[in-house]
Amino acid sequence: MERNLSFKRKFNSGRLYKLLKWIVILVSTISLILAIFSYFDVFVNNSTLNGWKNYCKVYPVNSNDYSQCMTIGYNQKSDITEMMFLEFYVGILLPIIFFGGVGIFRYLFPIAQENSHK
Repeated sequence: MERNLSFKRKFNSGRLYKLLKWIVILVSTISLILAIFSYFDVFVNNSTLNGWKNYCKVYPVNSNDYSQCMTIGYNQKSDITEMMFLEFYVGILLPIIFFGGVGIFRYLFPIAQENSHK
């Protein structure tokens, strides 16, 4: 039994645009949600630093070990803050760049309309 394996696939730019649009929307939404959680963790609840303060209570307050322990906590807070800004920028700039680029492309290269008044 012989099968013809030569499929004729046609590229559809509309489907590619829909796929990319939903990927951009999904990635930007997830990034913004993570940025909001990071914001509440660092600036509102301060739960990361409070957790490290509770963890470092086993050391005397003025000791070198306490200072090193809290340095780790402050570094973690700084890392979370940095990731929060990165997630926020991805969540805001990715849709602006994508949809703005699509708009510019469509403006510069419009779909040719057939003239029916010949």
